[in-house]
Amino acid sequence: MPARFISCLFCLLLLAAQPAAGQKLQWNQLSADQQEVLEPHRKNWDKIPEERRKRLATNAERWSKLTPEQREKVSNKHRWFQSLSERERRALRKRWQSMSPEQRQRLQRRLAQMPPEQRRQAIGRILRSKPNKNQ
Repeated sequence: MPARFISCLFCLLLLAAQPAAGQKLQWNQLSADQQEVLEPHRKNWDKIPEERRKRLATNAERWSKLTPEQREKVSNKHRWFQSLSERERRALRKRWQSMSPEQRQRLQRRLAQMPPEQRRQAIGRILRSKPNKNQ
């Protein structure tokens, strides 16, 4: 699960990326693939803040390029992250943001090599510990 946690956090960081400045993104400007992915948002598209529209469009484009296996993996990671309490999600986001890119990569590699139960224990330790510059 910790590998999922890391990947999910990476996805969240991508979601938080700043959109490019410019005009409002209208529904009819989205590609057919983006519209298909974002169909649940169609009715309220005009009410969504511009920054979020751009993030949604970018992520819909990425999603449409994933293989079915990759989509399943991302979906599982998203479900796992959503299963955490709000306090746990906040703690994980804060911890992830406190890490340098090198620390993040090191942690991802370590977690990917662990068996599932060991990853769950590692995540528990991460949640209980305070951010440390020397991770």
